[in-house]
Amino acid sequence: MSIVRQRWLRLAYGAVIMISVGFIYGWSIFSEPFKAEFGWDAQTLSLTFSILMVCFCLGGILGARVMARTSVRVVLIAAALCACIGFFGALRVTENAPWILYVTYGTFAGLTSGISYNAVLGAVVPWFPDRTGLVSGLLLMCYGCATMILGSAAAVMFTAVGWRKTFIVLAIFITIVLVVGAFVQKRPTQAQSQALLALLSTRTRGPARAVEERGAEYEDYEYSRREQGVREQGVREQGAREQGTREQGVREQGTREQGARGSDARALRVHGLKTHTLSTRGSDAQGHVPSRHPNAIALAETVPDVDVTTDVVARATAAADEAADAIEAVAHTHRPAGAQVTATPHKPVPISRFASVHDYSTRQMLRHPAFYVYGIWMLLLGSTALAFTGSANQIALSFGLSPTLGVAFVSLMSIGNAAGRFLWGFVFDIAPPTLVMLLIALLHSIGAALLIVSFVLGSPILLGCAFVLYSLAMSGNPVMGSGFMAKFFGPSHYAANLSILNAINIPNALIGPTVASLVFMATASFLPTFSVLAIGGLLAIACVAVLQGMTVQSRRKRFAREAAQKR
Repeated sequence: MSIVRQRWLRLAYGAVIMISVGFIYGWSIFSEPFKAEFGWDAQTLSLTFSILMVCFCLGGILGARVMARTSVRVVLIAAALCACIGFFGALRVTENAPWILYVTYGTFAGLTSGISYNAVLGAVVPWFPDRTGLVSGLLLMCYGCATMILGSAAAVMFTAVGWRKTFIVLAIFITIVLVVGAFVQKRPTQAQSQALLALLSTRTRGPARAVEERGAEYEDYEYSRREQGVREQGVREQGAREQGTREQGVREQGTREQGARGSDARALRVHGLKTHTLSTRGSDAQGHVPSRHPNAIALAETVPDVDVTTDVVARATAAADEAADAIEAVAHTHRPAGAQVTATPHKPVPISRFASVHDYSTRQMLRHPAFYVYGIWMLLLGSTALAFTGSANQIALSFGLSPTLGVAFVSLMSIGNAAGRFLWGFVFDIAPPTLVMLLIALLHSIGAALLIVSFVLGSPILLGCAFVLYSLAMSGNPVMGSGFMAKFFGPSHYAANLSILNAINIPNALIGPTVASLVFMATASFLPTFSVLAIGGLLAIACVAVLQGMTVQSRRKRFAREAAQKR
């Protein structure tokens, strides 16, 4: 099977795995049978969801560590084993022992979801260096759709056969999907990655389109005209130095050849290379010097009027050709990062467009300030997003909508969240990461402001628009995280680095809903909560400004280093 078909096969089955293990966010559906049978209150059931989220993050970290030392196959088989323990163990839950649900379903089902989530992203995304954002968005969209697909199927089965038989069916289904995936999913080897990059670099985009020749490091996205001019001047100076060296070599070679062979050949004045007479050994029918490069004449004219042989002229011609090739190579090597070139039907796309030039280990990533700036950005938007989703139904009811319309608004938000992940993945592949972060933060603030306006004006239409807009903003958070790790910190340690980043979901799950509930209890209104959401979006915009400043500073340092190396 070709390498291109392999990666699409792994993507397709990765989507199936994501749908099967995304049940974690459908706890509101899975908790209903326990509430009906055992009469447990909301606090008892919400603790299960908190344990699920914590174990989801821990499972991602644990799975990444194990996968770094073993393989994707071992990790997915371990996830299948956890699924069996979680679902089959939950069958022993009794009314007076909710802790069994915490230990079995809460712990092991959470580990199943976290391990599988990280394993699939860590195995599939490196196969698509050209579509990192789009592939991440597609997989995360499938993960988000699991609540609608798997949750709806589970709800029907709960009514038809009861929750115990449903849990047995789900355990068998998830186990089969994960075990098969263990033999399908595989990370690309170094040789496969190089072959894939070489294949992608030969693709063309048509003669009328511009190909952006940019590196994967984030400081290469923008550069000033002044800096570009400095780099071009360096190319010209380097070319002049190379040409001067070549000319000097031609003159010295001519002197040596003249001393050794001057008495054995006809006299030839190099000063008049346009018409001259060569020996029968080196001349053509008209007695002209055979040269494939016009620079040979220019170089020869710089040599003093001396007698040289045909061999000297041939050597000068070859030296001129080498000098021209060297100058062209220098100009190509020192082309400014981010330069635009027009593609011809046979112009290859540069490999640097797809490959990340950085490859940070987890320890190196934790020392990089960009990780912490992005972590704060993710904490601000992630906690506000969970605050909104945890209160979405109550927000609709407090507005005065009927329970049916409230559920419809929540479903609309889920659809927007799933579709938005695919959309943000597409945007991430064509726009700089800092611009994508800015757009996501702006949508968070605008969505919160629209929630305030809808409550003040009492418009259900505006409320629906606010739900959709805020759900689109929320969907960008996980897509940005997975793409950020791949673009900024490289593919080799992607799974481990992503698991560390996803650990931020633990404080997100605690801070967001807690702050929202405390504000609502103190004010008996959701308007102050919406204000908190808007402030979170504005603070996230400030984080983008800080990250952009770090980008510019890093770019200037890099240009200075390159200029020093050229000198």
